[in-house]
Amino acid sequence: MALDTLKTLSSTSPRSKWTLLFIILVGGFLRIYKLDSESLWYDELHSIIPTAPTQSLASIIEYCKTDQPPFFFLYLHYFFKLFGYNEWIGRLASALVGIAAIPVMFALGKEIQNVKTGLFAAGLTSINYFHIYYSQELRFYSMAFLLSALSFFFMVRIINRNRGLDYVFYTFSTSALLYTHYYGVIIFVTQIVILGVVSLLPKKREPSFYYRSLAAGGVAALSFIPWLPTLLQDTKIEQFWIPVPKITFPARYFFDYTGKDEVSALIFGILILL
Repeated sequence: MALDTLKTLSSTSPRSKWTLLFIILVGGFLRIYKLDSESLWYDELHSIIPTAPTQSLASIIEYCKTDQPPFFFLYLHYFFKLFGYNEWIGRLASALVGIAAIPVMFALGKEIQNVKTGLFAAGLTSINYFHIYYSQELRFYSMAFLLSALSFFFMVRIINRNRGLDYVFYTFSTSALLYTHYYGVIIFVTQIVILGVVSLLPKKREPSFYYRSLAAGGVAALSFIPWLPTLLQDTKIEQFWIPVPKITFPARYFFDYTGKDEVSALIFGILILL
């Protein structure tokens, strides 16, 4: 998967490569700077304790049944084994994944449109406050972002090129996403809808596009079957510390997100519509 991203970079002009390198360095600095300025908070303890180097793989997977799927936790476990076991190392593991997402966003933007789009996407990712924040948190969010971007990157390549290896890489990245966070299911379903719409467009496509797409999506879905009972078990939970969202939740969230200020909410709302 990384080789395809590198090939995308290799076909870029020297000026764009230097620009991208600068963007990555800025993003890397912002994610490493003051990485341990605050102690671990409650949720981060649920990442560092179960993934200690002394833990067995069976115990990690068993713990994940009460949290999220095990891909990030296994990555963290082996990262601790290789580089040491402390909170800075744990956050570094998340930060490196966040930094890796910057060139992937460039590759995705370039594949969708052109080099300028890729640089713009990478630049936005590099300085995005929320991406920086979650890249410094010892949780699975930066991993979910990276794998979502990779999954979409290979999906767009499939639509544009119908190359066999892209289907393979799409399957691997999407399966890894599904095993990183349950919201990966939403990404996967969204991609099914997108591919369905693309299939209905008048552009003539080779028959291989349809059966390869079906096979890649089918394998990704089948790979998640071993974890499906855990997901179904979670849907039976009747009481949780987060209340069930009301129908007004999107409006309320947007109001809180924009600073709980009516004027700010109105301005941002108008800008989004525009």
